[in-house]
Amino acid sequence: MVSSMTGYGIGEAKGDGHVVTVEIKGINSRFCEVKTRIPRKFSIFEEKLNRKMKEKFSRGFFEIHVNYKEMEENHKPLRIDKGLAMAYHKNLRDLAEMLNIKDEISIMSIAALPDVMVIDDEIEDLDALWILTKMAFYDAIKKVQSMRLDEGFVLKKDIVERTEVLKSMMMVVQQWSTENLIEYKNKLFDRIEAILGDIPINEDRMATEVAIYADKSDITEELVRLESHFSMLLNTLDEGGPVGRKLDFLLQEINREVNTIGSKSHVSKISQTVVEMKSEIEKIREQIQNLE
Repeated sequence: MVSSMTGYGIGEAKGDGHVVTVEIKGINSRFCEVKTRIPRKFSIFEEKLNRKMKEKFSRGFFEIHVNYKEMEENHKPLRIDKGLAMAYHKNLRDLAEMLNIKDEISIMSIAALPDVMVIDDEIEDLDALWILTKMAFYDAIKKVQSMRLDEGFVLKKDIVERTEVLKSMMMVVQQWSTENLIEYKNKLFDRIEAILGDIPINEDRMATEVAIYADKSDITEELVRLESHFSMLLNTLDEGGPVGRKLDFLLQEINREVNTIGSKSHVSKISQTVVEMKSEIEKIREQIQNLE
């Protein structure tokens, strides 16, 4: 199956007192580019996420937003620096004796002193948090992939239909190819006769020369290559996978052949059909630009 480059997904994982949310947005790009927004204290995960994105996708510009939130019941541990508390107590007691103050030193007054009681804000188990991050990340990726495949299916259907239209137009050109050659020969005869005027000429020799020049206006080779390119385009779509670059190249070749046919056209029906074909090619090009 083919995929578009537009996708969105959000995943969530809970555990170890945390909720991890990963949001991924994808749009068109010639290459695979990743921009990650993650809290600085978890920046160690950024490189891993970026690497895994490039393993999963070959094209697209992705924005990844990672958010960490603690569950309400997840109370941060309180750490008491007993050594510091004892040092405060000893120094306060010594100061009280020196100043001859008899006030008792309460436990609450010591606890209120700087750095005696602190909240331990460090993440003890980064491995466990990375597991949660991966769970949310892969959940988001699945949703992005699903959306890209759905849109890819629609794009493929449209490209196939337009390619069939191009093939029918090619048949019209093929039907007029003989008339195109005859018209070119007639124009050559008329021009030569106009230039030579009353000068006697060898009719057989002129017919041979006209046939040689007229061969340059033959579009048989272009039509054969067009048919081949159309088959390759449809086969590539059926193969699936990252096909955007290959399809873009094939479409360039198709456009080249159509332009050549237009330059060799000497009948209005072929010229008109070429204009219609180029319009259809441009519509296909716009769709291919959205494919991975």
